[in-house]
Order: sequence, then structure tokens, then C-alpha cells
Amino acid sequence: MGKLLILQNDGIYLPSGEKYVAPPKPVRAQVLREYSVHPDPRFQARIDRKVGLNIFGEPLYRIVWGWGRLEWLAGLMSVYSDTGAYRGEQYGLFREPKYSYLGTSTLDRWIVEKWIHPDMYGTKESWEEETQEVGGFHTTQALGPFPSRGDYELSFAVQDQVKGEFIQLSDGLVETIVSVAEQSRLIEDSKRKQALEEEQERKEKAFKNELEEMWDDAAVAFGGRPNTTQANAPMHNTQKSIADVAKFPAPLPRGISVA
Repeated sequence: MGKLLILQNDGIYLPSGEKYVAPPKPVRAQVLREYSVHPDPRFQARIDRKVGLNIFGEPLYRIVWGWGRLEWLAGLMSVYSDTGAYRGEQYGLFREPKYSYLGTSTLDRWIVEKWIHPDMYGTKESWEEETQEVGGFHTTQALGPFPSRGDYELSFAVQDQVKGEFIQLSDGLVETIVSVAEQSRLIEDSKRKQALEEEQERKEKAFKNELEEMWDDAAVAFGGRPNTTQANAPMHNTQKSIADVAKFPAPLPRGISVA
């Protein structure tokens, strides 16, 4: 399938807003140094050993090729061939490069992605409601089905930090990726622990406030005096304070003493 592009009066554009220019052939040999869209398996295995796996036994961090990382995209789009020839409009759900909004130069890079827990995407019902798109007589989930196993999001692009150029994967570079991933995980674990502690403190404070309110309500109900259900009780009984009762307790039964 050709690239999905946007036709405007002054030319053809990518979803990122970058003007489309038909690439010379062969595309891979001209633009990239990397022909494979999958990293060497030993690199991913090293990351998995150091950083760990998610609850589904899949990587917490993974390396993908920019052009090979696709996501669902729905709508009415102009379809062009790889040579730029217009092939008409089509509405539907398509698989397109996830990071095309970053520009074509970033797609020509290795991308490090981080796994996101499915809870972060809400519920299946809320996902379907919020991502539903209606076009004509069609109703489509614009971002595809609910990610019940979570999904992977951008962590960073692997490139030269000064010139922004392509860098080939190597053992040393993968060790740097592992180090960054571990630091990120430690920071997140610390933030998660802090959030749990703050939530526990909030609950304890709310419980304490609730007890204090209950105590205050009881004090107002009895006016600070002991309650009595005796009808037409003598005034000297109803006026006796709690302090007086504590000061002069009832005498103990005969034969009982307090050590």
C-alpha cells in the first residue's frame, strides 16, 4: 500500500505537515544505512535481561525501526503510490507510521519505545466512545481496537546528539539505552511509591477528620451534659455535669477494692 498523504492546492503533504517529495529509487539504498526493519535479536535480549519484562512477558522497552512502527489511523484520505501518482480517495482504517508527525528524518532512525500499561488508556468502553469517528455512512474506531495488552509509546530516537544524524546500533549504544531505561524505571518507581504514600496519608487524614466531626456532632447533641431518658427529671439531676460524675464516682460494691 502506498503512503497516505494530504492533497492541498500547493502540493502534497505528510500528516506531519511536511511537504511530500517523491523519493528516488532505490529508497533504502539512497536514504538509509539500515536495510532491516528489525534490530539484531541479541540487542533486545540484552535490554530484556537488564530491564525486565511486563506482565505479559513482553519487553518493557524495545527497539523498533521508525518506518516499521505502524499504528491505526482512520479517515478519508488521498492515496498516492510510492512514485507520487494520485490513486483517488478512500475512507477506512489504515496502518501508517506512528511517528510520521516527527518528520521523515526521524523515521529513518531506530526508535526506543516504552511499554504503557492498559490501565493508562482507560476502559474499553471509554476508549471506543472517545475514539469513534463517523464519516459518511461509516463509523470507525479512529485509533483501532482498545489496547487490552497495553501499547508502546515513544521514549527517544537513537541519533547523534550533536548533528542529529543516523547512528547504527552497537553493543555500547545498547548499554546506554539500558542505562537510560533503568534510570527512567527507578524514577517512575519512586514517583509511584510517593503517590501511594500521599494517597495513604490523604485517607488517614480524611478518616481522622470524619471521627472529629462525629465527636463534635455528639457533643452538640448532648450540650456537654449526660443524656437521660427519665421523664420530668429533677433539675438537680439534669444539671449535673460530666466532670461531677467523674469526680464523684459511684461507690464500689462491698468487698471490692482498687489496688
